[in-house]
Amino acid sequence: MIFFSRAAAQRALGDYPLMRCNRRVVDCWLSLWEGDEFPRRADFDPQMVPAEIPGLMVQEIKKGAYVRVRQSGKSVNQAFGRDMTGRDILELSPPDERAPRRERNDPVADGAASYCVRSANMPDGTVAVSQEVQLPFRDITPDGARLVLFHTSWRAVPSESALADLQNLLRSPIAFRVIPLTSPKIAVNRA
Repeated sequence: MIFFSRAAAQRALGDYPLMRCNRRVVDCWLSLWEGDEFPRRADFDPQMVPAEIPGLMVQEIKKGAYVRVRQSGKSVNQAFGRDMTGRDILELSPPDERAPRRERNDPVADGAASYCVRSANMPDGTVAVSQEVQLPFRDITPDGARLVLFHTSWRAVPSESALADLQNLLRSPIAFRVIPLTSPKIAVNRA
């Protein structure tokens, strides 16, 4: 049996060099745990981290099947060049990236967090680097998908409307780490 632990999550997530915006999202999410249980989606109000709303996304991840977007912030939509609500990120990914993306997201569907660094070529020829986190909610849909809080540090500058190429955005990240949030439970004999 898997036992999740808020203390283990705090230790594990504390080890990552998160940008301030991602640290605020992580700290908010950690503050919503109930004992050793993940927060529920209903417990998280984006207004708790108002400056981070543009980079927020709520995902629905079904292991081995899909990564569907339930809600997406303005910067997420700008990065993809479209409203991502209701879209399956796996379907949008290049065919050769679908299996690796699914493998990266499956542990999150099982209750791990993730840390990612990604780069993308911008229309003006510059390279944008962003940092992403995925944090599981307690909620599981009737078909077995887990709701997940996602945040990216990427923000569009006023002159940008979207990345030049969606496939560019969906290629493999520079770095990706699964962050286990579990702790072994030790049975105590109280004889």
